[in-house]
Amino acid sequence: MFPRIMHTIRTLDKRQYLPSEKDIERKDIKELSYILKEDSDVKTLTNILEWQERNIRYWDERGYLHALFWIIAIMLILFIPKLELQIKGILILVIVVILYAGNIYLYLLPQIILLSWLLFVLWSIYITNPLVSIQIVSLGQIIVLAVILGGLISPIIYLWVKYRTIKYYSPHFKLSDTFETSLPVEKILSYRLAVCRDYAKLTAALLFNLYPENEIYFIEIPNHVATGIKIRDKIYVLDQKLPITSLDQWIHYWKSRLNKKALEVTILKAVYQKGKIKIEKVDQKKVKNLNIPTVDVNSLNRKLPEELGIEETTTSNKVEKIKSIRLKDMALKYEKDEIVEYSMARAFKNKILNEFCENTKKITKIEVQQDGKDIVLSIFYI
Repeated sequence: MFPRIMHTIRTLDKRQYLPSEKDIERKDIKELSYILKEDSDVKTLTNILEWQERNIRYWDERGYLHALFWIIAIMLILFIPKLELQIKGILILVIVVILYAGNIYLYLLPQIILLSWLLFVLWSIYITNPLVSIQIVSLGQIIVLAVILGGLISPIIYLWVKYRTIKYYSPHFKLSDTFETSLPVEKILSYRLAVCRDYAKLTAALLFNLYPENEIYFIEIPNHVATGIKIRDKIYVLDQKLPITSLDQWIHYWKSRLNKKALEVTILKAVYQKGKIKIEKVDQKKVKNLNIPTVDVNSLNRKLPEELGIEETTTSNKVEKIKSIRLKDMALKYEKDEIVEYSMARAFKNKILNEFCENTKKITKIEVQQDGKDIVLSIFYI
């Protein structure tokens, strides 16, 4: 019984990022695929990530509030007095199923109503006859339950205040979508908000259109997922922002970022045939070693000025200034590879343009340097 329940939960978990036939065949996805397609894999794949980085913002509340409500629900059940342990376990399982279903109203309304009623009854007993109430519930438990009630209500008020502006510009926006475990591509493109599973779904929908003959993958680590594609027998990972990384360096980057002694990685192959998408596990491994590559700064120093369209100049009557941009852990993503280097140069270009806008004529020289796991851009300008 329990293994069957866990299998169902894991299947639901995979459906969070799997695009449907409707997602893949949507007109706006095909139009976006056409816009992003160029004459080389290097530029096309880079365009996909750059478009996402420019146009989609990380949906913080969708990423964190779901977990917050899990914690609140479990606390509520554990702190309900005089309730058998088996019943508490059943209630927690019911909460898990409801949260996976993504119906926040089905989750919140009964809890708020029941908790309000419970607090009213307990407080009434406590005020009427404190000696009797001590045998049922302590004042401390009443306070904890009141705090939990506030924890249920306050996020909804916060969301309503924050997202009413989005509702004005996007009338179809639904507050309840913040808690949906899986959103269709239509809403991801409309809201321009996403968490990792949404990014993975959108990326996969684009790749199935742009590379119907290539192998598409999903790479899972704890609490995160990204999309990969095999190009010439090598898997490249597209993960929300530039640069594109090889699978090995993506794993090393996340191992360092999460500060894990060992990182469990699951690689799933996605197959889209006859309107259906299926996934099959290709590999599962635990990575322990951290590999810090040596960045070929000379190669990047050649590519970056070309991307920015600048030429090094010498000045004798003006004093040069230097602006440094430190890109944390960026060296971990590096590999001596055409796709990786090109996308990394584009990422550097965008960082520089964020600081200089289009006023690159002031730049006289750019130096890319490696500092351990970081990469430092030194921009000389007049």
